[in-house]
Amino acid sequence: MVINQEDVYRLEERIKKEITTVDSNLLSVYPIQKYIERIEQKIFRGRPWCYPDTAYRYCAALENRTTEVTFMNYHKLLMLEFLKRLPEKMHKKRIPSSISSYLRGQTDRILLNIQKDKMEFFTLHNGLFRLDVNICRTRLIPCGVEVVDEYSGFPIRFLLRGIIKQRSAVVRMIKIFGCGFSPFYETHMDRRTIRLFCKEEFEACYLRVAEMLAMNSEYKGVISNSWWNDPKLEIISPSLNFLRKLPVSNGAILFRGISDSETVEDATMFSTKRRELFQKGAYIPTRYIVVWPRDSILSWADRVRREQLSSQKV
Repeated sequence: MVINQEDVYRLEERIKKEITTVDSNLLSVYPIQKYIERIEQKIFRGRPWCYPDTAYRYCAALENRTTEVTFMNYHKLLMLEFLKRLPEKMHKKRIPSSISSYLRGQTDRILLNIQKDKMEFFTLHNGLFRLDVNICRTRLIPCGVEVVDEYSGFPIRFLLRGIIKQRSAVVRMIKIFGCGFSPFYETHMDRRTIRLFCKEEFEACYLRVAEMLAMNSEYKGVISNSWWNDPKLEIISPSLNFLRKLPVSNGAILFRGISDSETVEDATMFSTKRRELFQKGAYIPTRYIVVWPRDSILSWADRVRREQLSSQKV
């Protein structure tokens, strides 16, 4: 993966000049490195959108000190600093070329975004900005329709909670994984890729994740934790069935998770039908966790690739 470092440094110099023209001492009083240290102070396993409170306090102090434009420019510098470090970080990772090409596309998009004047985007309070920061710092790996978190695992509390009502799933988990429930890759949706939301793109995404699993033997599989894994959607939203059926019909384990306000908002935001059913009490959006063990997803990927090769020969 190649990033045009000349573009990165050129942008950095331009934005530094803009900042120092307004506030000559800002970058010495609030060094970018100190901000990075606060962001990376703690890893929230399975929750890449969460940042430490110290990072938010640093952000608030910046916001109180300077102008809105300078505040946003500072966050552009933060992004550029992560981009400068990205090649070295990627060199240490085992990433297939199919994913490296997606990462290059994302970094090109991010650089273009920095050059634009959409200042309101560049703040830690913006979830899409945090997502892009996580891509630049390799916390999230773009794999097509979804991004993948490298720092995840199966929540033990769900295993304990399921001992009675989900006994067969618990037994399968213990049989396959013993007492080790991390590390896993975990998929997350970036709503900017909504145009890719279809069965074929999810299959292609999982094939890329399988490639990454084959190169990183320490990972136990891949997890998806979402309301769209709910079996009830087979009746309510049958067009979404492929999201659960693809992994579950190929060896994945399904666990009932939780229902909370965030889950309700996500599940009803873009569907009048689901929203009306929820308001009537006929549907309670609930997260279900799909756990796809590495051997199962690798077997599935191998079978799909063989079928693809056979169809090309015909």
